Amino acid sequence: RDSSALYVFTSRINHSCSPTMTVTSKETFCKRNGQPFQLDRDGGVVVFVALRDIKKGERLTASYSEAVLLQVCV
Repeated sequence: RDSSALYVFTSRINHSCSPTMTVTSKETFCKRNGQPFQLDRDGGVVVFVALRDIKKGERLTASYSEAVLLQVCV
């Protein structure tokens, strides 16, 4: 089943081939980290996860590449 969504904040994140963070669903993040997930409260929520230490004032970026977007950092 195909689906799509528009996330107003997420769509404003700049692309980088060397991103500072990745994006995942809250459901995936909670499952990977053993945290509770409630669809009625957390459904449709995205989580930004730092891929490395981010310096103060450094631009937050994500990769638009599907391979990077599907990463989940624990």
